[in-house]
Amino acid sequence: ALISTGSGAGDVILDATGDITLGGVSAGTGAVALISGAAIVDGGDTYTDVIGGQLWMSANDSIATSGNALEIAADKLAAVAAAMYLNESDAVTVDTVAVSVARDGSLEGTFAGATTVDGDDLVTISNGTDDPNIVLISATGAITLNDGTDADDVAVDAALAGNILVQSGVASGPVYQDVSVNSSIQSGSGHITLTARGSLSQTASGDIITEGDINLRALNGSITQSDGTLVSSIDGNIQLRASTGVTLGGLRATNGTVRVTTTSGSVVDGGDSDVDIESVSARLSAGTGVGTLGSSGNALETNLETLAVSAGSGGIHILETDGLTIGSVAISVEEVQSDGTTNTDSPSALSDLTTASNGSIVVKTAGTGDLVLNKGSDSDALAISANGAGAVRLEVSAGNLDINSDIVSGTGHITLLASTNVDLGSGVDVSTSTAGDISIEATSGTLVMDGTATVTATDSGLRLLANGNIV
Repeated sequence: ALISTGSGAGDVILDATGDITLGGVSAGTGAVALISGAAIVDGGDTYTDVIGGQLWMSANDSIATSGNALEIAADKLAAVAAAMYLNESDAVTVDTVAVSVARDGSLEGTFAGATTVDGDDLVTISNGTDDPNIVLISATGAITLNDGTDADDVAVDAALAGNILVQSGVASGPVYQDVSVNSSIQSGSGHITLTARGSLSQTASGDIITEGDINLRALNGSITQSDGTLVSSIDGNIQLRASTGVTLGGLRATNGTVRVTTTSGSVVDGGDSDVDIESVSARLSAGTGVGTLGSSGNALETNLETLAVSAGSGGIHILETDGLTIGSVAISVEEVQSDGTTNTDSPSALSDLTTASNGSIVVKTAGTGDLVLNKGSDSDALAISANGAGAVRLEVSAGNLDINSDIVSGTGHITLLASTNVDLGSGVDVSTSTAGDISIEATSGTLVMDGTATVTATDSGLRLLANGNIV
């Protein structure tokens, strides 16, 4: 059955103590409210389940099911339920929704007035039965997530271990639809996945917080986080994948790993309100650069234990809070699917710091701690490899530089500087050639070379300096 107000702006309210099973509700540009004491259910596919300028839904149980989502066409959306699975036909904004229906008092036994309902955000509240997932998918339009008039700074909130999927533009076509996060997304311990067919952006109020995994993806665009944006997981991993560049606010995986990758463009610092990446380990890759170099360079600020990076002509620029190990980093991330379940993404491990296209490498530790260079899980013996004329500068502000695997540049300069000791381990080779000079300095300690270690500056200069002994 179809309930319709025509193409105008008439509002519709359906209020039931039990289930609401939908054939089709069409309010044109008007507003629709569905209020159920049980579940809101898709009753068939003859009509779009709900069409309206605004849509507010409230259910004590689920809105649709994991195997049969509710088809909607609404400009503005808000809902609260035990779970929700929503397929939007075009663009939609999560925001405050208000619906008002007048009552005619001219008939015997009736009274004049209006029924008004309103709501904000997408929220699940556990009923002890349904998995409190939130799934919002648009076929051909962008998705915008705003804070409503409740001013709680939250746009999407899944209870307990509820998973969240927000995905724009799943239908094929020449237009790439964006996801814009202007207010927070949060889950207790569920996994959160945001996928934009175009670009994904987060304002400073658009934090993403859970104890599970966080997966952000811009299939044909960039990921841009404003200064002050925080993406945080206590026990999960965080993954960002973009096509044309990533600008970081703050990524915090307290007990996990961070992966950031962009096919073209760079991974850059979006501001200094937060450390760019705080996690146990991180793996970063970019078609151009990770951080920026040069006279106006801006390092990515990190607080890590282990790091691996791959970049192109823009090179690598890292400023670490304390000690750091260069090595191999693997990650496994749960991606939320359209039915609220997850699939596991486990890309191959990334090792070392490497560049292509003459990219340089600069790593500095700002606080107390050692910089340790280890061989990764790949087949080479390298820890640091700068392609062509790419230079290498490693600087330890308050600690030792322990080199357990090779440092190589094609023809670029290599500068290794530690406030205390520099130690070249067994079989280590530090090498460049032609125009590239090598300088190794232990400012207040000793420079120790294993008997099998070599330092080679072919047809160029070599400088070794220690405040103590050179052994």
